[in-house]
Amino acid sequence: MRIADALSARSGVAVLKNPSDTGHEDELLAGFPDAQIIISRRRAAGITASSYRAMDRYITTSAYGGALRGDDFWIRLLARGLRNRLLASLVRFGTRWGLRARLTGYLRTFSRLPADRVAFLSYDELVEDPDDGARWAAHLLDAGRLSKEFRAALSADPRTRPPESSWVDRELDRRWARVWERKRGEQLRLGVLSHPTDDQHAGSASIP
Repeated sequence: MRIADALSARSGVAVLKNPSDTGHEDELLAGFPDAQIIISRRRAAGITASSYRAMDRYITTSAYGGALRGDDFWIRLLARGLRNRLLASLVRFGTRWGLRARLTGYLRTFSRLPADRVAFLSYDELVEDPDDGARWAAHLLDAGRLSKEFRAALSADPRTRPPESSWVDRELDRRWARVWERKRGEQLRLGVLSHPTDDQHAGSASIP
């Protein structure tokens, strides 16, 4: 949070992207009446794989975690434990099931968020068609710029193929997609978002 505080003090804007921030969007919106939030949906297996890569980085350095939380004893303990193969396996197991449990709870939180202050993006849609995927954030920011920046990010790191997932992850992904579809439908009905033609809207509102 020290990094977020510093950003906010300089520009009035803070970008939060860590797993612990997810699920607290309603608190942020209640506490900051002018705040707006973009939530990106990604397949559960992809989030788990990203968490595993972060753990691998902790084996060599815990600087990132320390910067976020200060000189935290638990961060240093985690980094030490991940160097042990057995402990690392246990941590990965707990991380995977912890993610699944949290996501199940988050789905209820997401469904209650106000349609006019939140953008519901899909990582997979952005990968497939950045222009179309970015349109779902047009009420909050410049969708063209978002599309351009995302294309640049993909060029720098083309690792987009999702990892193998289990039936548990696939069921969570289906439920997550249904929440997104309902909220996007609400945005269209309320006029929060619009598309140039009915054909584009029908295609964009279809979530894989």
